[in-house]
Amino acid sequence: MSDDSHSGAVPAQAAPRIIVHRVNTLQKLALVPKHFGVEVDIRTRDGVLVMDHEPWMQSAGGMADQGPEQKDSGSSRQGPERFASLVAALEGRFIVLNPKEDGLQDAILTVLRKHAVTDYFFLDLPFPTIWQLCLAGEHKIALRFSEHEPLEAVLAMKGRADWVWVDTFTRLPLDRRSHDALRSAGFKLCLVCPERWGRPEDIPIYRRQMLAEGLWVDAVMTALEHAQDWTAPLDVSGLRTGGKR
Repeated sequence: MSDDSHSGAVPAQAAPRIIVHRVNTLQKLALVPKHFGVEVDIRTRDGVLVMDHEPWMQSAGGMADQGPEQKDSGSSRQGPERFASLVAALEGRFIVLNPKEDGLQDAILTVLRKHAVTDYFFLDLPFPTIWQLCLAGEHKIALRFSEHEPLEAVLAMKGRADWVWVDTFTRLPLDRRSHDALRSAGFKLCLVCPERWGRPEDIPIYRRQMLAEGLWVDAVMTALEHAQDWTAPLDVSGLRTGGKR
């Protein structure tokens, strides 16, 4: 990346793909631009793959009741929608698959293949499941890296998984050393927006820090309302950039 200290905006090629958090209904999918991606939460209900962040409870009358955590689950008030319905309506959007139950990966892959979806990765899988998928030749998986999840564990999986999920619990864990190590190992990077942890004010700070240090990510997972915070021109007046892309 060249020195942009006299420019008023981040170069267009530096903009990451936006992955919209918790797109668990067709209604929400319709709001997502087709050049963005979506993250979905997947469960089973009566043997069918559905989308919901939180489990649904069964009432005495046989109706599905929302638990106290359901307010921000991303599902509709009528109950969780079928995963296959959303996949059929993706229209080329990238999809991040977040199974909320272990053992769903084969059924999920069956749905993706039926609809010829190839732009995806799995997120938050238990390590034995990750290993099982890798042995089966599936590499579209994200490993986790954060202040609490060591870089060395990710690098040990070089050549087995394609993505790294860079979480931002209290800070940006990427620095030049970790960034270059991950890039040299061939990983793609998806950053968790700090607004997911209640710190939207950190977005411009992270963007400036990453630009100054020559760090870049392939994607950012954020809420739809914060997408523009990552795609809008960034004031970099007085900022010296010494890194290379």
